[in-house]
Amino acid sequence: MRREGAPKERELLCGRLIDRPIRPLFPAGFYHEVQVMVNVLSSDGKQDPDVMAANATSVALMLSDIPLGRTYRYDTGRKN
Repeated sequence: MRREGAPKERELLCGRLIDRPIRPLFPAGFYHEVQVMVNVLSSDGKQDPDVMAANATSVALMLSDIPLGRTYRYDTGRKN
């Protein structure tokens, strides 16, 4: 059995938030397998790493040879 175990619900949701905006940007007829892995190496617990992971994925794919349009993610909120 792997040391990490099964992914938690938060990790699954983060993966979906990264995958869903990118998937429609691949051109029609692009059938090559693309795998993106994002690891959080350090976190202070105050900042949400999901947004940075999605943006890092977008930058990594733009720098690669994969024919993909631009995508980015941001979160808005209001603080009282």
